[in-house]
Formats: sequence, structure tokens, C-alpha cells
Amino acid sequence: MDVSVRTHGTGEGGGQAFFGSSGKQRRVVIFDVATFDVSCILHLYYIYDVPFLRLPLPHRLPLIRSIADAASPYGVLDALQGWLGLNALAIRALDDHSRAYFHGSAPPGYNRQYLAALLQYGEGPMLRYAKTGPLPFTFTEARRKLQPAGRDNWTFDLLNDHGMRDGVVVPQGDFAMVFWSERILSVSEETRMSLNVASAAAIHRLKQLMPKQCIRIVDLSPRELAVLEHLAQGRRVPRIARRLDLTERTVREYLQRARRKLNAATPTQAVFIAVRKRLI
Repeated sequence: MDVSVRTHGTGEGGGQAFFGSSGKQRRVVIFDVATFDVSCILHLYYIYDVPFLRLPLPHRLPLIRSIADAASPYGVLDALQGWLGLNALAIRALDDHSRAYFHGSAPPGYNRQYLAALLQYGEGPMLRYAKTGPLPFTFTEARRKLQPAGRDNWTFDLLNDHGMRDGVVVPQGDFAMVFWSERILSVSEETRMSLNVASAAAIHRLKQLMPKQCIRIVDLSPRELAVLEHLAQGRRVPRIARRLDLTERTVREYLQRARRKLNAATPTQAVFIAVRKRLI
């Protein structure tokens, strides 16, 4: 690959670099997910012959700066309100209903009715789907894919009752950012990428603002992680014991400790949670 680089200016604070490779060019958009400070490169997105985002870079910088300057979780939501024509609805933890922050843009009564329905019916299909760690998805796409029936329809019914015809859910590890709209959405790949970046910055800032006691860090030992990783690869306890040069009893003890730390009822759920938390 040709190491020579030429830049295409996009204004103050950022740019695009073009790397030559066998007579071809590859556009690389360089930015820092948290601050968009190009002097601190954390992520490189290589997109061949396709612009990363349709928004010019200088137009994205104020959003990230507003998020970084937010003094509260609700300030983070305020920074995202109206961005890309979407309303900010909530930032919430996927595994703890108490760690949820709702924005005032929601129609009157929605937030209260949502929390009441959540207690009555349990988590809805969109929340369960977000836990599997997909890319950003719209409410309409989720309904089409999940085909909820009976009580599982409560989430979609409540949204429709309040005129929230569509929206976007952006999973980010243990959290998700939720936007809503009064119209059915057609979301391009570029917009989904934009939402991913902005949501990562928002959740990064949220974790900085949350009280330390609310940030739940799962401290699994190397052996506990190793057991879960082998279990995730389909290996049974006897084989895991041979691979790790442990007794089967010791493997089961590590697995039991991991389940307790992850608040999992079964080994399968422990593996699922560990994968979602990106521990393995």
C-alpha cells in the first residue's frame, strides 16, 4: 500500500485522507468517537469509494462538542434533540429499568404510561431484540422482523397511541439510544452510521455523568472468562476441564461464580450476557 497521503480539506477540525493502493484510492474518514478530535485517532473507518457520512465534518463537530459539554443525562438528550430530523426519546440500560433517562420531547403521558406498562407486561420485543446487539434498527423494521403477538404488542400499541409512528433504536453495549418520529422512516446506511457515532458519544458521556454506584462493572476473573468463552464455543464441562487443565468440579465452580456476578439464571444466559457486555 502506498504510504503517501493527501488530504481533502473539510474545514476546521477535521478532514478526509486518501490512501493510494495499486492505482486505486480509498477514502478514510478519521475521527475520535468521543470528541471528534482528529489529533487523537481512536477509530478509522475505511469505506471504499463511498463517503462515510453525507454531512460535512464541520457540521458534525458541534453535536459532539454539545454532548461532551452536557452537565446531566438530560443535557445529553437535549444535545441530540432534533438531530437528523429525529426526536430524542431515551437513553437506557438494557439490563436495568432503573437506569433510564427520558427526554421531554415525548408526547405528554408517554413516559409515565411506558413505565407502568413495563411493570405490568415486562420488557417488550424491541428491548429484547436490542440486547442481541444488532446494528441500528427502526421500529417498523423491528415489528416486521419480530412479528409480535398478544401482549408483546404493547410497546408498538403505546407508540401508535401517542403518534410515534416510527423511530430508531441504536444499541451500544449495555445501553441503547432511542429516537422517535411522527412519520415512517427510510433510514440510509449513512444515517445509521451517523446515529451509531452520535449514540456512542452520548453513552460515553452518560457513563461519565452517572454516579459511580450506578455504573455496574462486572469483575470476572481470567479463569471465569476463559470458562465462559469455551462454553460460548460449544464445549462441554469435561472438554473445558481438559483444555484448561482443571478438574470438572473447578470448572463448574468458576461457572457458578460467573453466573452470580452476571446475575444469570443459567450458563446459557451467563454466556449471552457476557457476549452482550463484550466481556468475551
